[in-house]
Amino acid sequence: VLNNPNLINSEIKKYFEFDKNKIISAAKKYLQKNKRVVLFYMPEKN
Repeated sequence: VLNNPNLINSEIKKYFEFDKNKIISAAKKYLQKNKRVVLFYMPEKN
C-alpha cells in the first residue's frame, strides 16, 4: 500500500474475510500462558 495507494481498495477485502472463530481458535492454540515469556524493564537506579 505504501507504493500504491490504490491497493487499499483490494487489500481491505482480505481483512473482512477473517473468520472470528478461526482467530479465537488460533489464539487459544498458540497464545497459552505456559508458553510465553514475560519481560519486565526496570529503570536504572542512579
